[in-house]
Amino acid sequence: VHQRSSRCLMGGIDHLAALRSTADEVVAQGREALVQAGGSNRGFILAPGCTFPAGTPEANLRALARVVQGA
Repeated sequence: VHQRSSRCLMGGIDHLAALRSTADEVVAQGREALVQAGGSNRGFILAPGCTFPAGTPEANLRALARVVQGA
């Protein structure tokens, strides 16, 4: 889609999987989303398709932040 549009894209994270996955699994999903978006978070917002459910482990949310920050 990046090749056909100059607009910012958003997505890449399964909001329900983030609830039941480990932090490592969420990181892998986030990294794969960045690869599919062209290898950069420029013009791409790593986000769930919907809001994260209550009870999503804080460690998983922090792990996603680290993916975007390049840690």
